[in-house]
Order: sequence, then structure tokens, then C-alpha cells
Amino acid sequence: MALVGWIGRLFAGAARRSGVPFHATIRGPGPAGGIRMDLEGVRLRYLSGRHEADFQNYIARRLPAGGCFIDVGAEVGFFSLLAARLAGPAGRVIAIEPIEANADLIKANATLNGFDNITIVTAAAGAANRTGGASAANRPVPVLTLDGLASHLGLPPPDIVRIDVDGAELEVLAGMTATLWRHRPDILFEVAASSIGEAENRYAKVGEALVHYGYDVKRLEQAYPNAGAAVLHGIGFVDESEADP
Repeated sequence: MALVGWIGRLFAGAARRSGVPFHATIRGPGPAGGIRMDLEGVRLRYLSGRHEADFQNYIARRLPAGGCFIDVGAEVGFFSLLAARLAGPAGRVIAIEPIEANADLIKANATLNGFDNITIVTAAAGAANRTGGASAANRPVPVLTLDGLASHLGLPPPDIVRIDVDGAELEVLAGMTATLWRHRPDILFEVAASSIGEAENRYAKVGEALVHYGYDVKRLEQAYPNAGAAVLHGIGFVDESEADP
């Protein structure tokens, strides 16, 4: 849940737009410790430093200085911020987020931390370039392939691609076939559903797709065991040395 209620978010948003944002610092011993986030839209689990710890630790271990990280479904930028710090000034982070309010918060959070290596793309990722995809606010947004976006932005080969897209995982993979075959980035993915059966089914389909591209897949521990919904995390990798997050 969000750290603040709607009244708090209202004040936090007004403060951010006035140029004096309310922010908090991520605590704890994890890789994201010390990163600052605007209070508008922030969640308690972010600030605890324990948010999706397996993913955090994997990114910290695998993303090199000067590396490239693509965050598909970046929300307010927790993992984009972590990657920006790890990759450093010479690195590239692409935060893809279809909801404009979230994209604005990614920009605000990057500014809070002095990160100028994050490129924000207000769009959805999919199997083909098109217009008319709907965001959570039911506003049309462009849908872009990762292959096309990488070419357009002149990206170096990505080291890690994180995918959190509420059911569109297969479409995202279908739009990055050249990247998967040519560059073999590590793939971090989440599937979330209202039932464990649905989550297991979707996870299996994503795993099968990655195997088709020559990947091995490792399932991680359930990220939210007490959340009342099934959330499954997996990692796709090519080199066997990548298997342990």
C-alpha cells in the first residue's frame, strides 16, 4: 500500500510541483539503501529496503558499472533508481512506464538523487509498434517493441531487462526477439494474479517462451507470501553461472 493516503499524496504532489518535494530515504542494508524517493506514490516496502530483495541482490551482482538496464513497467522507478546508481554515470537505464503520473515521479526521483543516466519512455512495451494502448487511466499510449526502441535510442547491448507488465509478458518478449537472440540479457520477470493457479499458468508460459529463445529459467521464492494474491518471480539466463541470485 502507499505510504500516505490521498490527502498526503495531494500535499506531496503539490510540493513536488512547487519545486520543494517531500521525500524519504530508503533504509536497511540492501542494495537500494540510501536512495531517496518522493513521498507521492512511495510504498512502505520500498523505504524498508526489503522490497523484492532477490531481484535487488541479483541486479546488484549482475549489473556492471557502465551497464545497460531496461525496466519495463517501471512504476515510480524503484528498480530504475537502483540500476542507475549501480551502472553509474557511464551506464544507461531505460524506464518504460505507460502511466504519465508514474513517469513524472520517475523523473522527480531521478532528480532527487542526481541521476542523469535514466531515460524515461512514457509508453507500453508490446509485440508490435502501434498506437492506442490503454494505460491504467484509460488514456491511449503508444506501444513499442523493445527491439525498435533499443535501435531508436542507440542503446548498447542490455545486461538486464526487468519485466513487470500485468499479463503482457509474452507480448513484451515477442517484441524483443532480436535482443534475446543477439545480446542474451538476463530477464527478470514477475507474474501476478488473483489465484495461484492462474499465476502458475502464466509463469509456465513465460518460462516456455524463454526456453524457446535458449534460456534457462529459475524460479525465486514468492515475493509477497502474505499479500492475498499470487505473485511469482523468475529469472531467465543463458550462462549457468547466473542461476543463483
